[in-house]
Amino acid sequence: MSNIELESTTKSFLINYKEIQRSKLSAQPDWKINSLIRDSIKSQNTYQENWDINGKIEWLIENDQNPFVIFAKELNKNIESNITTEINRIINAMTNGRFLDLIGIPNYSSKTESLMLIEKYVDALNEYQKAGNNS
Repeated sequence: MSNIELESTTKSFLINYKEIQRSKLSAQPDWKINSLIRDSIKSQNTYQENWDINGKIEWLIENDQNPFVIFAKELNKNIESNITTEINRIINAMTNGRFLDLIGIPNYSSKTESLMLIEKYVDALNEYQKAGNNS
C-alpha cells in the first residue's frame, strides 16, 4: 500500500465512521443527544446551546473522543504533511495489540458496525506496514 492509498483508506475510514455515528445519533431521542453533549462538553468549549438537533449531532461527531478516531485524524494530518516518522509512530500505536484490547476491538462477540469498520481499517494499516512503507 502506497502513501496515496493509505491517505485514501484513512479518509474513507473517517468518512464512513462519521456516517455510522451520524446514523446512530440520528436514531436517538433529543434527550439522549443532550445527555451525550453534557457528558462531552466538560472538555470542549465550542458548543452552542441554541443549535438544532442536526447541529448537536454534528458537534458530537466532530468532538468524538474515541481514541482510535483521534489517532486516525492525526494520521490523516501527517499523511497530508508527509511526515513519515509521525505516520509510522501513529500506525504503530493504532495497530498495537494492547491499545486495541484497551478499546475493546477484538473482544466483542457481536460487533457493531463501527467496530467492524475499525477492524477493517486496522487490517489495512497492517498491510501498509508489511509492504515496507514504514521505513
